[in-house]
Amino acid sequence: MSQAQHTKPTGEEKQDSQEHPLLLAFGRMQNMLLDTAHRILHSHEDAEDALQEAFVRLWSRSERIKDEEDASAMLYVTTRNISISSLRKRNTNRNVETGQTQENIAPSHEEELEREETFCRIEEIVKQKLTPLQQDILRMREYEEQSYEEIAKLLDMQPPAVRMQLSRARKTIRECYKQLQHE
Repeated sequence: MSQAQHTKPTGEEKQDSQEHPLLLAFGRMQNMLLDTAHRILHSHEDAEDALQEAFVRLWSRSERIKDEEDASAMLYVTTRNISISSLRKRNTNRNVETGQTQENIAPSHEEELEREETFCRIEEIVKQKLTPLQQDILRMREYEEQSYEEIAKLLDMQPPAVRMQLSRARKTIRECYKQLQHE
């Protein structure tokens, strides 16, 4: 064998594969996503399965993911939806076995679509109405579940300033969402 066949990927090649927005978001959010799935499914194994399925689904469409923020939102929504669907399937199977019917165990398809639409509207408000700083703080606090102190340190701010920016961001989102509902 020639020496070229024995070469390992260079640091640059490894870095390129690791810098895909989906990989970065998944690495950063994995524990939070697992917690989200676990809260819905009440099973660690099922939560891991849901998270794996979400990643595989999104990876198959990874060329459509523009940036890490996009990837984060898509990972959260996909993981949550897969978890809800899994819960619904699991409960349906139990109902078939026992012959019982149970209402309102999981949201209906219409409710799920409505939530998805609401999430998309809020996402648009965030992108259009919030400052980049407010977007970053909101993402770190809500999606990454970082503390005010962690966010302040990362953004070189004081924790009260982070709280104020987050409060203003949430107020803007509420006001804009109310306006959309009245239109």
